[in-house]
Amino acid sequence: MFLAVLPTCTRYTPLRVVTPIYRTARRLTNNVKILKSPFGGVTIPDVSLTEYVWKDMQRWENQSAVTCSVTGESYTFKTLQSMSRSVSCALLGPVGLKPGDTIAMHLPNTPKFVVAMYGAIEAGLVVTFSNPLYTAAEITRQYLDGGVRCCVTQTSLLPVIQDVLPALPGKPMAIVVDLETHDIASGLFSLPQLVREAESTRLPSIDPGAVAILPYSSGTTGVPKGVKLSHKNLVSNLAQIFHPEIEFHEPTTDTRQERVLSVLPLFHIYGFNTILNQTVSKGIHLITMNKFTPEHYITALKQYKPTILFVVPSLLLFLASHPDVTQEHLSTVTNVMSGAAPAPKNLIEKFKAKVGRDLRVVQGYGMTESAPVTLIPRHKFPDSKVGSVGQITPVTEARVQDLTTREDLGPHQPGELLFRGPQVMLGYLNNEEATRQTLDKDGWLYTGDVGYYDEEGYFYIVDRTKELIKVKGNQNLFSKQVKTQLKVISVFSPEVSTTQHQYVTRRKCHTAMSRHFTSERRSESMSARSGTGHRSMGYLQT
Repeated sequence: MFLAVLPTCTRYTPLRVVTPIYRTARRLTNNVKILKSPFGGVTIPDVSLTEYVWKDMQRWENQSAVTCSVTGESYTFKTLQSMSRSVSCALLGPVGLKPGDTIAMHLPNTPKFVVAMYGAIEAGLVVTFSNPLYTAAEITRQYLDGGVRCCVTQTSLLPVIQDVLPALPGKPMAIVVDLETHDIASGLFSLPQLVREAESTRLPSIDPGAVAILPYSSGTTGVPKGVKLSHKNLVSNLAQIFHPEIEFHEPTTDTRQERVLSVLPLFHIYGFNTILNQTVSKGIHLITMNKFTPEHYITALKQYKPTILFVVPSLLLFLASHPDVTQEHLSTVTNVMSGAAPAPKNLIEKFKAKVGRDLRVVQGYGMTESAPVTLIPRHKFPDSKVGSVGQITPVTEARVQDLTTREDLGPHQPGELLFRGPQVMLGYLNNEEATRQTLDKDGWLYTGDVGYYDEEGYFYIVDRTKELIKVKGNQNLFSKQVKTQLKVISVFSPEVSTTQHQYVTRRKCHTAMSRHFTSERRSESMSARSGTGHRSMGYLQT
């Protein structure tokens, strides 16, 4: 039953912060309705992230761990762990960093991103990620705020990093993943040389409560802020999605290994924890792409025959609509997980029609501040719930609050979603006011997203609170309702793959104005520029 008592499990302590006066006032009159997870408990081990992801590695050490579908660069699990630990020793040795220092990853999806990232985390460093599309000014602001002492990048992105480093205090360094030898005169370390020459170093014991990563998110509003996610936050969310009623992939054996194809950025929380850390933890082969092009994606489908796809709605639309994507390309796919924005029911049905057989297509909900998953479908997902983002993850609580009165709401009543659980962030770095606006004194995370639940505890996303349209001063009209009334057609061209044209018409269509954007640009907006897990709810370009 959905409204069951939360089972006893690993205890967690919510962040204690001073609650703003306006939030205190609205809680005093609140008829609290706390919704519990229907899944039962899970064991959350008290370990670091790298301890957790490597714990079963010997069972599949000689199988492929991560492969770049464009370059062919590939590592087994044994090689990946060995190289990562060499990086750990190098960072604490010749590079001169200390546990607790912040290191930045300024890289696209590459196997060496994985090597460097796990090496940094096992060395006890705090890892932040910067978008390869960012300008020097954007990167500088983030690195100054995060206290970055070192940056890992590649030669094609080095010019912008060399513009950034002089603006940082101290003597910041750069490690270049595709530089074969050190260039000490230029202040550049070579990652391959660091791995080759690494000497064994005793690695630190890591407090699971310490900050592990520092992704930047705009939160419910405002400029990007550093989200402090601990090892415990990340491990908790992995343990939650590995619940036996949720986990959907086949166990890895000597003769069976699932293959995941994903173009979603590993520097976003969805790509980092939900995709990368999940696949490494379970011995799944991750095939990455450093940039989306229709040709490369279709080639990867042919060559690697993935069994699992992680997508965003724009990519799902590409797969469902592009004439060069055939049933044969998708013949091995058994599971598709969509995130970053709500996927409409008709899009899911269109994709299934393209595949020509029954397969599992589901979507979840999360955000950077919750590491990221708070709502997820069970493995046996009812057909009647297509369009839902699932149920509350194990050892997590939820509430839905009226946007005006702040009263807690019942089934089928849209309101702001609130969550509390061990995956919720520690707070924002250097920004107590933003933390108070997002986390209350009882540990409730205010998401800024609007949704509702049904009698069986399945949740549906409606909109963003800041995208609500006020009608006559007080009536709420969801922007999503407006978008559903737009006439949409898809046009294909060899230059830009899919182009969507959205038409707003009068009664007899005397005039029309179109808004268009390519799927490539929309994908960039939704999966490259956004810093949140589910926040990019789509947009109408004006």
